[in-house]
Amino acid sequence: MGRAFRSITLLALSALLLLSVTTAAAQSSASDEWEFQIAPLYLWAVDLGGTMTVMEEEVPFEVQFADAFENLEATFTVHFEAWKGDWGLFTDVSWLDLGGEMPTPDPDVAIGIDFEQTLLEAGAAYEFAGDTSVIFGVRYTKLDPKISFPMDMVIDESQSWTDAFVGLMWRPQMSDRWNFSGRFDIGAGGSDFVWNAAAIFDYRLGSHTALMFGYRHLDYDYEDSGAGFAYDASQGGPLVALRFFW
Repeated sequence: MGRAFRSITLLALSALLLLSVTTAAAQSSASDEWEFQIAPLYLWAVDLGGTMTVMEEEVPFEVQFADAFENLEATFTVHFEAWKGDWGLFTDVSWLDLGGEMPTPDPDVAIGIDFEQTLLEAGAAYEFAGDTSVIFGVRYTKLDPKISFPMDMVIDESQSWTDAFVGLMWRPQMSDRWNFSGRFDIGAGGSDFVWNAAAIFDYRLGSHTALMFGYRHLDYDYEDSGAGFAYDASQGGPLVALRFFW
C-alpha cells in the first residue's frame, strides 16, 4: 500500500477521533469514582508468519508457539485500565523473545530464527452506547529479528515505528460471573496499515479477581523504502491472564 492510501487512512482516523471527542464533550456524564484493573504477566501464545524484505530480498518466515517452552526465550507483559464514568484510559506493554528453527526441503538443514518484539500501546475509550465504546490511541512497535541461513548468511535488521489507531470495543455482561470483551481497531502512520482484533472471556473468581482467556490477532503491513525493509506479517494466538480490579 502506498503513501496515498496511508494519507487517506490517517485522514479517516483523524475524522473518527474528532467525531468521538466532539460527541463525548456533548454527552459528558457526571463524574464517578475511579475504577482500576490490571492483568500482569499475561500469556499471549503468539504464532508469527509472513514475509520480511531486506535489501529487496523477500524472506518468508514462520515461528510457531505450539511448543511454547521450546520457542519462548523471554517475555514481559502487562495490561492496565482506569475508568471514570464513560471515559477510560488503557495501556498495554508486550515484550517477547521467540527463538526456533524453520525446516527446509533438506532435513539436515534448518533456518534459525530469533525474533524479539516490543509493543507499547496507550489509548483512551469513550462508552457512547450501552456496552460499546470508541477507542483511539497510539501503538509503538520495535522489531529485532535475526534470521540465520546455512552458509553463515544472517539477516539482522532492527526497525521501530509508531501508528495511530481507532476502533470499537464491546463489553457486555453475560451473567453475574461471565463477561465478554470484543475489540477491533485499524491504524496507520509508521505502517501503511495495521489491524488488531481480540475476543476475550472473563470469569470472576472473587470480588477483586477474574480469569481472562481468549484470542488476539495483530496484522502489519510496514515498509521502510529508504532502508529497503518491508514487514508484511501477522501474529495471533490464545491469551490467558489473571485480572485484578478495584
